[in-house]
Amino acid sequence: MDASSFKAWIAAAGRFILPARCLVCAGSGSGTQELCDGCLGSFMRNVACCGRCAVPLLVPTPVCGQCELTPRPWHDIWVPFVYAWPLDVLESRFKFTGNLAAGRVLATCWLATGLPPVMPELIVPVPLHPSRLRKRGYNQALELARPLARRFDVPLAHDVLGRARKTGRRLSWTLPRAQVTYAQPSPCNGSRCRSMWQSSTM
Repeated sequence: MDASSFKAWIAAAGRFILPARCLVCAGSGSGTQELCDGCLGSFMRNVACCGRCAVPLLVPTPVCGQCELTPRPWHDIWVPFVYAWPLDVLESRFKFTGNLAAGRVLATCWLATGLPPVMPELIVPVPLHPSRLRKRGYNQALELARPLARRFDVPLAHDVLGRARKTGRRLSWTLPRAQVTYAQPSPCNGSRCRSMWQSSTM
């Protein structure tokens, strides 16, 4: 049993024994969810944003000035929440403290926003560098992607990309640095990706 599975098993056992507590304020959770109604209501919906890169704006626009200068390589984007409190608290705990319950809450909130603008044919989570994966014990992108793939019945391909270059912690990055870093190509298992896509369309 790997670290991710063991932590998930412990968390599931705890939910049967203890009442749900909000992971943000430590108050009573809402039903079985480890998030209270107040903190859930504090999630900021990303309504006023750029339609190409989803950066929050004062008013919604199909294409922001930055996207006009630098065309984006993707066709569609789905960012239902603004990265602000309490989402940032849950995301930080999920990534850096091994709190898989926080990831479960994030995935539940994400799914509660409805369907994506365009249904993907394949979900490919961003990989971790092998050294980071060994240290953390799980890939947070993969853990978030699993419930989405199950809900939308979309194939999940976790082994078609690899991260060859180790990067620092993203919390201290500026937006330009993050954009440049994530624009760098990752080694791709092309045959595996084609096989997954073909099986999903048969």
